Amino acid sequence: MVEGGGDSEDEKLNISLENITTNHIQDNDIPTSKRKNPIGGTQLNSKEGKKGRVKVGVAPTMSSGIERLIVAYETRGTAKSVADRAFGIGACMEVLNVMPGVPPGGEMWCFATRLFMNKNKREMFLVLNDDLRLVWLNNEQLTEGNI
Repeated sequence: MVEGGGDSEDEKLNISLENITTNHIQDNDIPTSKRKNPIGGTQLNSKEGKKGRVKVGVAPTMSSGIERLIVAYETRGTAKSVADRAFGIGACMEVLNVMPGVPPGGEMWCFATRLFMNKNKREMFLVLNDDLRLVWLNNEQLTEGNI
């Protein structure tokens, strides 16, 4: 036989995609003893497997799981970005720039700008009452020294 010579086996069999059909095997077509249980083994006369269970295909279950993961990830990302903005350097600088006793460009102001590079320090600074912020900054300067 020569390739493209017109005498191949496929032409004799008259195979085309239009003639091919598929048989879908449903879960009900498999005998009970051959069905897999949720853990991965086979069911052996289990009452739980015979009634009260809703059968869901693998693809919809996976799709649902993926969608839940995406929603959880997006929600986490949104919550994190809101928290980051609330305790960000910009929020600290807005408070610092209007604090009495801390002139912009002064020694304490410069120290605070370096201190705000630490996220935990920014959060502490912002959650303190207005009258305690300067006390806290002075204490941090004493304990931390020049950062």
